[in-house]
Amino acid sequence: MLAIGAAALCLAGCVEKLDFGTVFIGASNTKSVFWKNTSGAPQTLTLSPIAGASDFTVEGASQTNLQPHESTSIAFTFRPSAPGVREASCRVTATIENNMPFAARTVEVEYRLRGVGLVRNSGAP
Repeated sequence: MLAIGAAALCLAGCVEKLDFGTVFIGASNTKSVFWKNTSGAPQTLTLSPIAGASDFTVEGASQTNLQPHESTSIAFTFRPSAPGVREASCRVTATIENNMPFAARTVEVEYRLRGVGLVRNSGAP
């Protein structure tokens, strides 16, 4: 879980790696990340579209508002369409509104997604 609050900001940008391992073509693997607003102010999460391999999808609203101490999850799914290494990324921006005595603060996390597609052995000689 990534807790985002005034004291837990990663102001220079953070990178989180999600490795989906080896997945047979036609199958899928889903990993979820959890966000919790630990601040005392409302927070807005904004998801960018996935950049890179189209074998990855993200489930969740492109923008979510979290009240203080609320949480949400973002689900990434890897469904390989061909054998080999697949990579993509998705950025999530969190903006904490009017967190006095500070103005709105923003943190950006880049999720680097990686998986390997594998052809299922048909058992034929």
